[in-house]
Amino acid sequence: MELNDECKECEKWFEATVQIHPDQPEGFEDWVTGITQCKYQIYLPDGTRTNAKLFMDHQEIFDNNEFTRYLINRYGEL
Repeated sequence: MELNDECKECEKWFEATVQIHPDQPEGFEDWVTGITQCKYQIYLPDGTRTNAKLFMDHQEIFDNNEFTRYLINRYGEL
């Protein structure tokens, strides 16, 4: 997915971090290296995107574990 010019140079408001564990599916760690982020939009390697606010609590704290679980499920769908 091609990012627009605004996103190529935007500052991330936080860093979405994937939690890597040895029991994750084969190829998952390589797949997540293709993730890019622009503000609250997270672009996945399969050409889709998701809004980071889905993984934030009411204090706007990003839940990296919930994000990782989402990615594992998404990866399993491919």
